[in-house]
Amino acid sequence: MQIAPGSTDRTILVFARDTLTGLGKTGLVAASINGRFTRVETDNDVTITQITDSDLSALTDAHSDGGWFPVDATNAPGLYRYDIPDAAFATGAWEVVITIIDSGSNNFEVGPTRIELRADVVDANVVQWDGDSVYSTNTPGVPTVDVLFWANGDQPVDYNVDGFPMVDVEMWGGTLVPDAHTDGYPIVTIKDGTGTGEINTNAGAVALVDLVTTTTTATNVTTVNGLAANVITAASMAADASGEIADAVWDEDATAHQTGGTFGQAIGDPGADTNTIFKAVVTDATGATVGVDVAAVLDDTGTSGVVVASLAAGSITAAVIATGAIDADAIADNAIDAGAIATGAITSAKFAAGAIDAAAIATDAIDADAVAASAVSEIQSGLATAAALSTVAGYLDTEIAAILEDTGTTLNDKIDVIDGIVDAILLDTGTDGVVVAAASKSGYALSSAGVTAIWAEIMEGAVTAVQMMRGFASALMGKASGLEGTTAVYRDIGDTKARITATVDEDGNRTAVTRDLT
Repeated sequence: MQIAPGSTDRTILVFARDTLTGLGKTGLVAASINGRFTRVETDNDVTITQITDSDLSALTDAHSDGGWFPVDATNAPGLYRYDIPDAAFATGAWEVVITIIDSGSNNFEVGPTRIELRADVVDANVVQWDGDSVYSTNTPGVPTVDVLFWANGDQPVDYNVDGFPMVDVEMWGGTLVPDAHTDGYPIVTIKDGTGTGEINTNAGAVALVDLVTTTTTATNVTTVNGLAANVITAASMAADASGEIADAVWDEDATAHQTGGTFGQAIGDPGADTNTIFKAVVTDATGATVGVDVAAVLDDTGTSGVVVASLAAGSITAAVIATGAIDADAIADNAIDAGAIATGAITSAKFAAGAIDAAAIATDAIDADAVAASAVSEIQSGLATAAALSTVAGYLDTEIAAILEDTGTTLNDKIDVIDGIVDAILLDTGTDGVVVAAASKSGYALSSAGVTAIWAEIMEGAVTAVQMMRGFASALMGKASGLEGTTAVYRDIGDTKARITATVDEDGNRTAVTRDLT
């Protein structure tokens, strides 16, 4: 490698080989290496200098003396960027050698890099050619120049652009070219063919495109030869083009378009009056038109102008009526009257079981006007009248009194019997008129309702006596867990639930309690 003395910010690439595997060593950092540069001075003295190494953050970091960074551990394992200090290339030396050794036990080696310091290796921008200034450079250090002479000593004819001469081409591949159309532009022969770089010609000449038959207006265009497929697209057509095309199609005389199976033939030719859709609809025989033919059918069946008076027996079935087909909107007001329904037409057999339910009859659909007077009479005749009900009531009173008399169960009789029994008891016990003292009631049992009321008594807050007892029993006799920690749990007697859950400290003090006293 050759570098000019005094160069600055120079970076080299070094390869670290794994001494155990022989492959590129990856994972090395600045702390893994010990770099030095050794110079041979111009007075032949040799000096060696320690490099202060440091890790870079990326391959694109600015130059930093002693900077170290791996290039790509996957695609270039063992290759590293190393930024050489400027002091290594200072003037006053013939050459410099960069060495890197292992700073520890990382098992790698890097070969030395020798750099020759030559004063004749320069980085320069060309400013002048033979004393004259050059034009602006295309690329730094690469000037644009004027060609003053060709190798044979002749001067170029002229310049199209500064530095780029216009020349006459005299030969192609050693063969003289024909006369030029214009000076400097030769006549050339196009190679015919279909391969890459070749032009497909017709009889040795490129096919022409005949766009117009005259030179007046574009409306005279009749032939377009040589257009590629799909050249004319919808986007290339004017907005009104599709409308004009459609108008032209529909306005076209069908006479010239009667090929079998085409749209023109299907529509027919009114002029030729052929056997087509047009003829079948407009001029066909029998009745001359379809309309006349339909009238003939009605005449033949005797149904012309006939309103269907009745339907065939059984023609209306559940299968032919879609679910919900007959709704309120489908039946006009007053559409169904007495005249529309034949006598005896509606019978119970005509309705499926449950066909008419509450949902099928609109609210207030059957009102007083809809029920005939005779219907009301018939309904009333089946009901009991006030007189009939009075008769029944009298009959029941008589019968019930007789039953009580026969069985001796009249109320007055029973009251008298009870009074006699009570009097006898008081007489036998000597307690007639005696009030029993409260002290003499010991040993009497409370009623179930009384016991329940006692246990339901609120003891504190919203907690009842029975809930208090459940909590006491759980704390005293139920299973316990977590007493060594911060959450103590006491189970109910039946071990079916956590009755008390308490948060405690190391001394057993409770700071929070959750109870389930149900």
